Amino acid sequence: MSATDKIMDQVSGLVSLGTHGRPMALAWAELRGTIARTIGDLERARDAALEERNRLGVELAGARTRIAELQTAAEQWRVTVESLQSGHRSQHDADSRELRSLCVARDAARKGRDAALAEASDLRALLAEALAGRDDLQAEVERLRAELDRYRRDEA
Repeated sequence: MSATDKIMDQVSGLVSLGTHGRPMALAWAELRGTIARTIGDLERARDAALEERNRLGVELAGARTRIAELQTAAEQWRVTVESLQSGHRSQHDADSRELRSLCVARDAARKGRDAALAEASDLRALLAEALAGRDDLQAEVERLRAELDRYRRDEA
């Protein structure tokens, strides 16, 4: 027995067609038609809601699948990016170590050059002193030669 028939049986038990006559029967028929239309409308709305729910369920399943695909792709990108970053970080660390060793070598070479320049400057000063002393010595040698020549002449 349908829901409409159950409702109609309950209502018909309350209304007696014999006591109210024909207008009551017409009212009853109209009520029965209104109820049937309302129930039909409700059933169609329910069916439409079920169809919409099923359609949305399929759409939701598709969205969940797409989300899972995107999460997988994002994870793959994260792993790739971390790998690249790790490689770049390793290369950066190696480059930094090499640069530091080059800087140490440059600084050592600069200190050696500065020390060599200072020593060369000291040697130039000594050379200048020696050359000045040589001139003085040469003059002294000339004076002593002249004195020696005079001594030899005086003795001869």
